[in-house]
Amino acid sequence: MARRIYWILFFVSIITGVIFYILRNNISANKLLFILFIIFMLLITSVHGTIAHTLNPQLKGGLIAYPILMGILFAVLLFICLFFIMPLFCPDFLNGF
Repeated sequence: MARRIYWILFFVSIITGVIFYILRNNISANKLLFILFIIFMLLITSVHGTIAHTLNPQLKGGLIAYPILMGILFAVLLFICLFFIMPLFCPDFLNGF
């Protein structure tokens, strides 16, 4: 049951991302950034939950690499969000860096 919930969250985040990509010209940049980070949070939650529920609990508890891999996964997804997805929604986003 939990895997279904995480898969539903994954598809909801993808669908809402596409909807807000289509409507990005009608929404102010500040609201769009907030909405995009909410969508990113849903995506991260769904990916983490899906991976966490596919591992055996006894195996997951003994792995030292599991938290490291989750941290690396989060960092990679954040990098993709900040430097590839955000400029699609807000073209002036990277000018502040």
